Amino acid sequence: MIRKKTVEMIEKTLDKTYFRSGSFSLRTDGFPLKEGEGADTIVFKIDFLANPRFSFTAHRGSSYREGNYLTLECPGPYMDEPERFADLDFDDVIERIEPWVARILEDYRTVNPVVSELDHLRRSFQEEIKRLAKDPEATFTPDEKKDLIGKIAELEEKLYELAKNHQVTEDQLARVTDDLANLRTDLDSFPKAAWYQTAASKIFSFVTTVFASREGRELASAAVKGLLTKESSPDT
Repeated sequence: MIRKKTVEMIEKTLDKTYFRSGSFSLRTDGFPLKEGEGADTIVFKIDFLANPRFSFTAHRGSSYREGNYLTLECPGPYMDEPERFADLDFDDVIERIEPWVARILEDYRTVNPVVSELDHLRRSFQEEIKRLAKDPEATFTPDEKKDLIGKIAELEEKLYELAKNHQVTEDQLARVTDDLANLRTDLDSFPKAAWYQTAASKIFSFVTTVFASREGRELASAAVKGLLTKESSPDT
């Protein structure tokens, strides 16, 4: 079994990608053992939650020589099925994760307009951050705080509805509600630009895990548009 520190390194690598680590499941044990000369062992396996057909599996050969790892990656660089890459060091394995995730995004953008919608929401949020960054010390007025607290409360209600319909797991719900509680508290201590930057990181980490369903898209759109100011909202 791989070390906890290695698991953290894999999760951090996934967090640097478009979908973030919350969009994936990571297994490090429970795999069937193989026997015989030259048999390899599965070290870890990553599945994309929205479509488990997209997976990344790391294997280690029976010896401990350098270049003794291989990966099976779906989608591959050329095929819409697992492709095999051998003679890798473990660092090479980790470096292959981000390109694999990028290929998933490419496939979604090619066939699924939903990803374009998510891109639009992300750009809208980033435009708001750029606008606020012109005055980095500006803080929220009491009315603005009250308005955002109300919108965060509405978002929480919709999250609980998704949980009832099994669109999010209990662990995801717990993490997001903790994040929203912190965002409420941060309204009193963060300037606007810093608050929106923090909100973007927390919200989009969750949004990408629910965007595959219609209910998730509605929640994501409401969350992002609701938190944008009237001046920058894409609906105005």
